Amino acid sequence: MTTTSTVVRWAPVLAVAFILGACSSSGGTVSEEMPVGGPSEEIQQWMNQPFPGVSTEGSLGSASGVVVPTEDLDDEQAAQQPVAVELGQGEVAVRGVLASCFGESTVDLTVHLSTTSDGAGTERTATTFRALPCGEDTELALEADGVTGVGFSVSGADRDGAWSAMVLGPSQG
Repeated sequence: MTTTSTVVRWAPVLAVAFILGACSSSGGTVSEEMPVGGPSEEIQQWMNQPFPGVSTEGSLGSASGVVVPTEDLDDEQAAQQPVAVELGQGEVAVRGVLASCFGESTVDLTVHLSTTSDGAGTERTATTFRALPCGEDTELALEADGVTGVGFSVSGADRDGAWSAMVLGPSQG
C-alpha cells in the first residue's frame, strides 16, 4: 500500500455522465458513472448489486463506476476528479472500505479522505491499494476520525469493467 495522488482513469464520457443518486440505508449516496449507451448488460447487472449478501446497515455511503483500459483514454479523460461519496453533515469516523470490481482482472483503488483535526483546517490524503482482485469483495483497513469527505478513483484497468466501494463506519468491519 502506498500513499500518492494518482491519475484517475474513467470511461470517455464520464465528465458528462456524472450521476449521483441516493443509496445507503444510513443516508449515504451512491455515485454511478455511465458512458453514453451504458456499460454492457452484464456489467450493469453487477453494478446494480456489487456486494450481494452484504448488509449496508451502518454504511457511511458508497460509490461505483465503470472503467476502461488506460490506453483508451485521452489526457482530458484521464484527468477526471475522484468520485465523491456524500457523507451527510458533520464529521464521521471511517474504519475501512469494502471494495470490489467486476471480472477476473485487478484494479488500483485510491481512497481520497478529507479530515479535520482540532479545528486546524482540512487535511487531504490519498491512499492507493494496488492490484485489488476483481470478482471478490476485499475489506481494506483504513482508519480515520474527523472525516468530512471521501472520494474514490480507480486506475490500472486492462479491460472494460466496473468497480464499487463502500465506506465502513465504526460498527462495521
